[in-house]
Amino acid sequence: MHKKDFTRLLKLGILKDKDICTEIDCDLCDDSHHTTPFQNDADFMIVCGSSSRKVLPDELKIWTVNQDALLGLIRKNLGISGKVVDETQGDKKLWNIGTKSTKHSTIAFYYLRQDSPLEFERLRNEVHDVHNNHNVIFTNTNIEAQPNVQNEQFVNLTSLIDTGTSLFSTKKLDVILVKRHRVQFDTRSGNLTLDGKLLHAFGKSNERKYFIEKLWKDFEQPVTNTDLYKFVRGKMGNGVADTPQKYCNKLKNAISKAYSNISNILIQPQANQYMLKDPDR
Repeated sequence: MHKKDFTRLLKLGILKDKDICTEIDCDLCDDSHHTTPFQNDADFMIVCGSSSRKVLPDELKIWTVNQDALLGLIRKNLGISGKVVDETQGDKKLWNIGTKSTKHSTIAFYYLRQDSPLEFERLRNEVHDVHNNHNVIFTNTNIEAQPNVQNEQFVNLTSLIDTGTSLFSTKKLDVILVKRHRVQFDTRSGNLTLDGKLLHAFGKSNERKYFIEKLWKDFEQPVTNTDLYKFVRGKMGNGVADTPQKYCNKLKNAISKAYSNISNILIQPQANQYMLKDPDR
């Protein structure tokens, strides 16, 4: 970490000391090694060969993140309101830090301290509503999420760093939020949503669910009747007598009956194609 960055975090209260180290890096020679400071009257010193120097008190401190200060600063800088809740009941791994309203919806924000995708998969199954596909999860490092399959949107806090008076930039966050798909499809539950509101629950395993799932995997890209047919029947495990075009038209009509406004997001770019998209802004 650069000294100016360390100083900035220290002034903001993001860092706090939790212990004293017994060794520090030696900067008195060109060799890469550690040295043990010793006390000389009121000062601490290090010696290497014929060189020596005083050691500043901060050099001996082991630093950690002040979690409460970090969460408070995230909320303040990014305009997030509401209560902060430790969703892991004291384990301090995942926090619900509040909500923020956009043009089309209100988004819930989480802070994930553990950056392992496997850790998040475990937490998602244990914590109520964290899997909602309109939530945003802040992380410390990048998490490789599968596009259009793992619906959560992970946002690395470093991508929001501001060089101005605020540590985090609300403008950078707004750019990310504007790019988010308003339509979301949860491939696990079969729920199709728009702006966080349920449009239709397709269930976990049926023809209509797989029809939408294939279109979601190729979101805003035309998918041919043939490719849709192959995907759906592959999931169902057998074929049918209908042609791909007739079969897909039947599924589309069945979906339209269940949700009459589906035509805003489910369109036919050409006669033999279907596409799932966001509604016109």
